[in-house]
Order: sequence, then C-alpha cells, then structure tokens
Amino acid sequence: MWKFLIIFFFLLSNYSFADFKKIKKKAVVNNPEIIFPIQKDKKGCIKDLYVSPDKNYVLPVLKVEAPSGYGLDNRFDYALSKFEDFSFPCGSGNIEACQNVKRVILEWAKANAAQRTGPSDGEGRHWNDTLTVNLYIASPMMAAYSFAKQVIEVTEAEDKIIKDWFKKIVKKNKHLMYEYSNYKSGSGAAGTPKRAHNHALSSAMSHMQLGILLNDNKLFRTAFKNFEAAIKYQRKDGSMPIETRRGGRAMFYQARAMNALAVIALIAENQGYNIWDYEHKEKKLS
Repeated sequence: MWKFLIIFFFLLSNYSFADFKKIKKKAVVNNPEIIFPIQKDKKGCIKDLYVSPDKNYVLPVLKVEAPSGYGLDNRFDYALSKFEDFSFPCGSGNIEACQNVKRVILEWAKANAAQRTGPSDGEGRHWNDTLTVNLYIASPMMAAYSFAKQVIEVTEAEDKIIKDWFKKIVKKNKHLMYEYSNYKSGSGAAGTPKRAHNHALSSAMSHMQLGILLNDNKLFRTAFKNFEAAIKYQRKDGSMPIETRRGGRAMFYQARAMNALAVIALIAENQGYNIWDYEHKEKKLS
C-alpha cells in the first residue's frame, strides 16, 4: 500500500511538469485572432472615447533610435500613451474607438513604421531598440487589433497589410536569446539562461500574440520556452536572479519580468491552456 502511495504522490507532484511539457510541444491556437476576448461584464472598463479623433493624432514614428546606453526610445512610449486613448475603450467594444485603432495601425503599417535599422544583434543598442518595439508597439498594437477585429469589419486587403507589418516588426525585433549562453559566474545570475531575461520575455510575448493573429502554432508556442526558463531559474522566494542583480532598480526589472510572465499565462489561458500552475521544484508563478 505504501508503495502505491509513494508512486501516486510522485505522479501528482510531477503532473504540472508533464502537462506543461506537452503544452510546450503540442499546443495549438484554438481561438485564432483572439488574443484577449472582449468581456461581457464591462464593469470597471474604460468604455467611452474621451478624445476627439484626429487623423494625425498618433503619427507613425518611422525609425527606432533608442540610446546606445541605458533607456528606450521614448517617442514610442509617447505614441503608445496616445494610442491607448483608442485601444482601452476599443477593448470594451466601443465601435468608434475600434475604428480608430484600425486606422492608426493601418497608417503605421503603410508607413512601414518602427524600423530598426541597426545596430547588429551583438551591440548594446540592439537591446534597447528591440525592447522599445516589443514593449511599446508590437505587443499593445496586436492586442488592440485583436479587440478591433471582434467589433468591426476589416477588409481582406487591409488585414493583410496590417498582419504583414506585424510579422515584419516582430521578426525584425526578435530577441528571444535562445542562442546566448547562460550567465557566467560573478554576474549575479550564474547558470541562468538569458532567455529568462525580461527583454526575451517581452519578445516571446509578441511572438505568441503574432502566432494567434496568424493562426501559426509554432509562433504561438515560442513563449513557453522563455516562460519555462523564468520559472525554473527563479529563486524559491520568487525573485529572478537576472533582474534582482540590478541593485536599486531590482524591483523595477523584477516587475517587468513578472508582468510579461502573467501576460503570457493569460494569453495561454485564453487559448485553453493553464500554465499558471506550472511548477518546478516548488517554484511557480501563481
């Protein structure tokens, strides 16, 4: 009897790992184009469009010019803050807001905006450029477009222009860090794979969203590899070695990584997969 119990509890303790392993390898897009569904209960949501739509309200920013040292290209952050005036109420089903979401994204797509013209992947500014696009443009605009497609009609021609642009900027700003070696001794994150870095998680999140918009299973599954690394290599108290080695900025970077992990888990849930409960040696997200 005791042998049976040992086997039972062993299987139980490894259920989450086995389930996640299957998801990581075989998950498919079950709800194409639905990154986040528009909720029926809109209590607490921003429903009204408080701005007067202007065709030049969110002008396309053509090239990414993040600083070579610390920081992102703040012009894109500013553009996002204006775009949110449309995207938030669109997420509540506001038709006019969704029409403006489509208009803005189509303008950016036709202008071939958010071009990363350099530097090469090994240079420092590459990190700032890629995060700028993934954090401020690719991810929020794809989510908003998913809302818009649930509310308004988009012509096949317009849809192709927009999706081709999304595909271009996500792939151009790919920063999943699969090819990088683990952090070395003395780095404050020794042995941790770089794919668990908050930059890599942001890139993975964009790839996952693109996979849903394009109904591409391989792209959709991309984020699970980064998610797994972040959970496996966090400390038992939940802190992430890559982020908490930042001294006074540790909480800021920890929060950025945790936010990306939560969004990845939520997007997966919207496709029918529970990765919130993925656990590795008593370490998990939720």
